Amino acid sequence: MPGILTLVPPLTIDIPTRQLVRALADGGPASPELPAEADLFLCVRAAWDAFLGAVAAPKGGEVIVSGLNIPHMEQIVRAHGLRPVAADLRPETLLPDLETLEAARTPRTVGVLVAQLFGAFSPLGTIGEWCRGHGLFLVEDCAQSFMGRDFRGSKGATATLFSFGTIKRATALGGAVA
Repeated sequence: MPGILTLVPPLTIDIPTRQLVRALADGGPASPELPAEADLFLCVRAAWDAFLGAVAAPKGGEVIVSGLNIPHMEQIVRAHGLRPVAADLRPETLLPDLETLEAARTPRTVGVLVAQLFGAFSPLGTIGEWCRGHGLFLVEDCAQSFMGRDFRGSKGATATLFSFGTIKRATALGGAVA
């Protein structure tokens, strides 16, 4: 069809065989110094599960979840006896705005999960302030927005999650840092 842009995802891992074998044999390259409060996980879903277990929110609590996310994140919310509440995204930021968050908030709301998507990044300052003002946690899932070693998460986020699966541009062939 004329005028239709077709995106073709890469279906190969662009790592020379020698480098891949060496990484697997010696445990991979040395990782940068992690902050004391960082933890390593097999995937972001495991980090999200651990976070929800640690906050021990009361059953029936609600987590506002950015409206575009992978279904597993909401399934994990439900597995903890919580209810995910979707919040629509603003096309300019790919984040929910404060009006949308306020409309979704109820007395049962315990926190907010936002995903930074499509390689874009939007600062979470105002959302972080809003969450603090209401006593809510804010988890930032940098699902597709890893920006290098110098970025360790948005100011105001209770936790920031980074994943490095094989489909990511900056892959480590799996794993996550929270």
